[in-house]
Amino acid sequence: MSPGFKISPLRSSPHTVTQNVQSSTAPRTVEERRALKVTLLPTSLYHKVCMKLDVRRMFSDDFRMLADECGIDREFIQLLEQQKEPTNEVIKKWTGLLGSQANVGAFIDIVKRIERFDVTEMLEAWISSLLK
Repeated sequence: MSPGFKISPLRSSPHTVTQNVQSSTAPRTVEERRALKVTLLPTSLYHKVCMKLDVRRMFSDDFRMLADECGIDREFIQLLEQQKEPTNEVIKKWTGLLGSQANVGAFIDIVKRIERFDVTEMLEAWISSLLK
């Protein structure tokens, strides 16, 4: 591992996450859901997002392009390629850099820029599920 690069757990693995947004504190409006810190997405949704972006794709529209769009440097992206759950690591690094600004709305914007509309649709469906 390169000096200065440390992958530390800000959120447990999507496979072992037990923390979830409690129903009493769950976002109740579309605006609240868009403003929610991305690491606080419902566990099942967070897991699906990570699984989709973990799969390496020919045009790099996966965790590698996500990391690049999140402002993560090339050396760290190369390190991510060796990780079991690289998307989770990207999200942890991004939230560490942006704090509360690393919200669902900002994440959707990034995912749109890498043209992963399958992931965007999942996230937007969760946001709009309040309207049904």
